[in-house]
Amino acid sequence: MDRNNLELVHQHIIFANSGDNIGWSHKGLFSEDVRNKKYSLEPTCFEGAAMRRAISLVDIDGKFDDTRWYHLLRNNCQDFISRIQETFVKVSKHS
Repeated sequence: MDRNNLELVHQHIIFANSGDNIGWSHKGLFSEDVRNKKYSLEPTCFEGAAMRRAISLVDIDGKFDDTRWYHLLRNNCQDFISRIQETFVKVSKHS
């Protein structure tokens, strides 16, 4: 991932064991059938319970359901995923 989160790609979290997933776009938070998507998966696998906790902490005030927060260049899906990953690290340290 680039430091400024300006890649021309969509980033999404996919839970390997359950197939649950979450992404963020100009339409808000969403889940989709990812089986037919051509997402390239990163080899890193995060612990599921801690990742779900990180997601809930990042979206604790529900602002990601408010589409006014989304901006393609300044606050996009990559920024959302970065926030979750940063929060995951903090949650994991306290587990």
